[in-house]
Amino acid sequence: MIPRTLNALLYHAAISCALLATVPALQAQAPAHSVAPKACPKGRVNETRKVGDYLIRQVDAAIHNDPNDAEDVEYHPCLEVRKAGRILFSEIDEQRDYVFGNGIYPESSKPKPGEPVMKPGDDLTGLGVPNVLISTFSGGAHCCSGFYLFELGEKFNLLKVDAGDGDGSHAEYDAARHSWYFRLADWNFNYWKTSFVDSPAPSIVLSVRRDADGKDAFHLDWDKMRQPAPTQAEFNKMVKETREDERWKNSDNDQKEHIPPALWANMLDLIYSGNTASAFQLLDATWPKARKGKSTFTSEFCEQIAHSHYIEDLRPVLKPLPTGCVVQVSKKNNSQ
Repeated sequence: MIPRTLNALLYHAAISCALLATVPALQAQAPAHSVAPKACPKGRVNETRKVGDYLIRQVDAAIHNDPNDAEDVEYHPCLEVRKAGRILFSEIDEQRDYVFGNGIYPESSKPKPGEPVMKPGDDLTGLGVPNVLISTFSGGAHCCSGFYLFELGEKFNLLKVDAGDGDGSHAEYDAARHSWYFRLADWNFNYWKTSFVDSPAPSIVLSVRRDADGKDAFHLDWDKMRQPAPTQAEFNKMVKETREDERWKNSDNDQKEHIPPALWANMLDLIYSGNTASAFQLLDATWPKARKGKSTFTSEFCEQIAHSHYIEDLRPVLKPLPTGCVVQVSKKNNSQ
């Protein structure tokens, strides 16, 4: 089995400064507006997309700091959705870029061989609803990219994914399903017992599914995430590499517990590919026999898993669990 963890190095340069102690949680459903949205302030209209009665606009909104000085103006990105002239959604964020389509970089938005061109109004989810996809990025070290997937059918709906530090997150086309799915990472273990640059972030795949209540939401796609259990040779290699990691003996400030991040990186790779039993077998096989603290590590590791905003979707694969591993499942995850 090939490890699939996306280390922070794949997304950013090796920046060890801890600008953020935590990253925004991965969200699958945008909260409903408590107040009626307002139109974007006047400014420069950059891009528009029209789907039926819907109009989506990306505007550089003119913000006047001094009403008496016409030249004292800043331009803040603003995203707006209207239907038959009525404003359904708007968001202005001076630090966030909004890009129509798949990913914030040209290389991710360019269709791969065999992929169709993503067009406004396409049914991207296979649920029979016209969609428009917006990719977002806030810039800066360690943060933050995401997707806004607008459902533009008889009823308007927004599905939202915050991909955290994963600026390489993108959508891919499934020809068999005639729909798109999203590749990103779960940054739940960011800064857990280590620095940002060594924090493992297991790969995840999200697809949109219609739940029993009739609402559409992003969910982990186990058909694409599940992998065969590691062969004995692959397992032995993981054990060897983890046992020989010098950080078992390091005494630097970032590794006070002297536990190499490679241990839980490999465990997360296994769990997020549907091989929980192999993950805890790896822990048993690599933890030094004379070393105390294994039960404490196990308890804290399981507690941290429970903080994932995809814990409900992870629950079916979180078995068998060892003694001391208690994962409190919260209903808050995918419906935030």
